[in-house]
Amino acid sequence: MADRPILFSAQMVRALLAGTKTQTRRVIKPQPTINGAGLLVYRAPKVTAQGSPKTIALCMRIGVGDRLYVRESWNWTHIADLAPGETLGRTVDECCAANGGFACACGDGIVYAATNAHDHPIHGKARWRPSVHMPRWASRITLTVTDVRVQRLQDINVEDAVAEGALAQSHVDQFATVHAVPMYRAIWNGINGPGSWDANPWVAAYTFAVKRANIDASAS
Repeated sequence: MADRPILFSAQMVRALLAGTKTQTRRVIKPQPTINGAGLLVYRAPKVTAQGSPKTIALCMRIGVGDRLYVRESWNWTHIADLAPGETLGRTVDECCAANGGFACACGDGIVYAATNAHDHPIHGKARWRPSVHMPRWASRITLTVTDVRVQRLQDINVEDAVAEGALAQSHVDQFATVHAVPMYRAIWNGINGPGSWDANPWVAAYTFAVKRANIDASAS
């Protein structure tokens, strides 16, 4: 088992927080190929394997039992950036002393683009740090992987599209059968670019349990 970072868009972060997302699909790099015997072949810098999608799933970098800390767009909040009457619960000196000169970590001094206002009445537009630069201590969501599958992207079914957070919870029962997969297709193209769905790549489909806590806090 290992602890690893994983990036999510703001839309998918909101789905994680809402409890509607328990799966994610990621393009496998390099892509598996099919040999003359009809077996799936996967060649990575440190791994070469062939067999069924289930066999190849065992070679993925992320495995069952791994914990993933979600990286998302974020920034530090300093006392001067807060709205009138808003507080961090600590003085600015206490925040800086506890966190290397920056505001308080993980929920008390961190703002997230997915759920925080993008406009401030005094300071104007919010500026966000890229998700790839989010440190482990600033993450607020931890995922524990419970299943790994390898499949073609377009093999996703209705249940999996719902688990991907393609529909709001209020729409699942009414619209899932007709709209879940098309909605997921739109989300995929929006994140990965036009034509990425039609390319139908091999993907690793990860199922996970969601905990709304920092990865280190959740271990304590």
